[in-house]
Amino acid sequence: MLFIFLGANDARLPSKEDSSTLEEYQSNLHAIISLLRDPASEHYSLKTRILIITPPPIGELMIQSYTPTFAADPFVFNNRTRLFAEMAKQVAREANVPSIDLYSEIENRVREEQATGKWSSRYDGYDNYLVDGVHLNNKGANDARLPSKTDSSTLEQYQSNLHAIISLLRDPASEHYSLKTRILIITPPPIGELMIQSYTPTFAADPFVFNNRTRLFAEMAKQVAREANVPSIDLYSEIENRVREEQATGTWFSRYDGYDNYLVDGVHLNNKGNMLLYNLILTTFKAVWPEMLPKSLPS
Repeated sequence: MLFIFLGANDARLPSKEDSSTLEEYQSNLHAIISLLRDPASEHYSLKTRILIITPPPIGELMIQSYTPTFAADPFVFNNRTRLFAEMAKQVAREANVPSIDLYSEIENRVREEQATGKWSSRYDGYDNYLVDGVHLNNKGANDARLPSKTDSSTLEQYQSNLHAIISLLRDPASEHYSLKTRILIITPPPIGELMIQSYTPTFAADPFVFNNRTRLFAEMAKQVAREANVPSIDLYSEIENRVREEQATGTWFSRYDGYDNYLVDGVHLNNKGNMLLYNLILTTFKAVWPEMLPKSLPS
């Protein structure tokens, strides 16, 4: 199964890094699909299912709260993101693959909640679905936020939540019971505190997450994997060890201690971080489920 869930960064304003034109975004989505549908591709597989998910809407008031410079120097607008969501659906039609219109699903719910008064919020209701105006809330790295912050969890809650998710597929009493479905736990990545401080000027006075606390949640994710007898990827240590090695050898010079080699804002993976994760997933598949590798799947 291939989930294509891209577009939030592409929809950034043209003057900003990582933005794309609609035509580039359209071409990129088709290129990804071609990896599995083009007979000349080494990843060719007609059996692999493809699902396109549109980017979610943008909560501009939330971004302004987290990024005080947003009003003077905006980097994305909800109306522009809507165009990229429409393009994602268009590509799905062109490639004859299914899609989920996450943009409209959230936007319609927000508008309904605004109209009916079901959700009162100074962020127009987008904080019911987004953690910072861009990224979906719950769960994972957000669990490791400081206990005083929204969406944080205790280690015990995090452990219980992970086991509950696994039980959906492993408990014979569950309607989703499936021993054939593979489960892989991936730890949250480390936190680049200097990067967050750069993107969120209030962080020094009002921090919401620390790398040392995130490490504890990464350790708990690995513990749950052992308890449930499922494989895991220690993304935290993979990135942390690389950053420390690059710091020690001087192979990466950065005012953010090297975390910007793997993270885009101190929390979320950038292109290199995502490529690292992709390779780690492939390595895990080779070791644990070689039959699930693209080359092993019958066409």
